[in-house]
Amino acid sequence: MGLAVDGLGGGWAWPVLLKVKVSLVALLLSVTAVHDFWVGLLVARRNELSDGPAGSPRSMTVRIIPWLGRLVLVVGLVILGLGVAVSRG
Repeated sequence: MGLAVDGLGGGWAWPVLLKVKVSLVALLLSVTAVHDFWVGLLVARRNELSDGPAGSPRSMTVRIIPWLGRLVLVVGLVILGLGVAVSRG
């Protein structure tokens, strides 16, 4: 009776998609908080964006920053797609 979502959901019931979406929003907020309040503060405290010796904490922190941003982008796009899927359900 229209409880399954066609298209993006692959026939999943909308409550399942909503639970996945809410979980992804929590993940997005967690990763953003880590990026802003932990990694960002470490870099700001050190005030050095140049890579140190390979494997040093400084260079590892600087390499993590772009990947956290990319993860936030991908999770945000998945949340957007799930929002469309739930609204069409």
